[in-house]
Amino acid sequence: MDKVMIFIIMIPFIIAGVCFVAAVLQFLNIGFPINTAYIFSSKIVREAMDKKPYFRQSAIALILIGCAFLFMGLDIMHQESGLYMLLLLASIAAIVIYLIVSNKRLR
Repeated sequence: MDKVMIFIIMIPFIIAGVCFVAAVLQFLNIGFPINTAYIFSSKIVREAMDKKPYFRQSAIALILIGCAFLFMGLDIMHQESGLYMLLLLASIAAIVIYLIVSNKRLR
């Protein structure tokens, strides 16, 4: 395995690590919520809204996205096994379902 292939294999793991760090920061309510409802609202509405549910939704979504990238990296490393691809598809489905359900609940 050459150096370029090792770097390509490390890219999903690096993205997963960034997602996990961002999720921890969202759970601790540090920064601003990475959420479209918060980002696209006006400044007056942002000051009046309760940010805690948006932080929680963003954190859980980032954890699921990090898991998807983790499974993607594992699938690249272990190409002969289809288990990680199945877990990747399941985590993508979980992301979509969670975001739809949690957006309905926040409104």
